[in-house]
Amino acid sequence: MSASTKPSSGKTTVAAIVATMALLTIAMPVAFAAKRPSGPTSSHIALESYSDLRLGGYVGFTTVAVGLAGWEYPMVSITCSQGGNPVFVDLGQPDHEFLLGGSASTWLTNGGAADCVAELDAYGWKGGKESVRTLDSVPFTAAG
Repeated sequence: MSASTKPSSGKTTVAAIVATMALLTIAMPVAFAAKRPSGPTSSHIALESYSDLRLGGYVGFTTVAVGLAGWEYPMVSITCSQGGNPVFVDLGQPDHEFLLGGSASTWLTNGGAADCVAELDAYGWKGGKESVRTLDSVPFTAAG
């Protein structure tokens, strides 16, 4: 500084910075709170009301997939078992209608009721490796 220039008051500058910081401390959480998503916070799968829970019947699902990475996509898998042994397995997109027993399966051969589980899964590839995560599941029993 030259002798002819009068320095500004350090107190005024510090006070302005402190006041600005205090205002930001109060305003920032309010601003971020307003931008939170208002949608579902967890993934969910449920049977559609029209589902015909029997061998040869069609089933559909209502799904909500939350928290998928950019490289993941949702899929629904169904596994039906008799006596703990899988007799029918199928995989499709969430809006797919599944034919229980399919066109050829051990379940079609055996007949009878089966205990089934439908899973909403997150599928994807990253770094050359396949990834599958279960997001939610729903059990159901299908008549023979």
